[in-house]
Amino acid sequence: MGHGTHSRAGLALAVAIGLWAAAATAAARHLTLTPRVRAFHLVLGAIIPNAVSMVVVTLGIWWWATQSSVTLLVLAVTNLALTGVLAPGKIGRAVRRGRRLQAAASNANVR
Repeated sequence: MGHGTHSRAGLALAVAIGLWAAAATAAARHLTLTPRVRAFHLVLGAIIPNAVSMVVVTLGIWWWATQSSVTLLVLAVTNLALTGVLAPGKIGRAVRRGRRLQAAASNANVR
């Protein structure tokens, strides 16, 4: 397989994950879920795309290191570093949103 094939496969995987996340979010809006489950959904929605992205990029690093493609290797390492820097913020925001959701639900139940 050439470099183009792996790039298309990675892009296809990223698009598939994005579509899956959008479908899961749309389906969750129509379900009657407890605030705790909705909070868990928010956190998973932040973790899964970042984890998959890191796995795919790590595979790319391995592939491009063995194929002596310095340019693609540098891009993959940069992508991995950016994902590693940005992911904690995304996960933290999802956790805070989940906590606010649970607090709002418990306040609504008290009244």
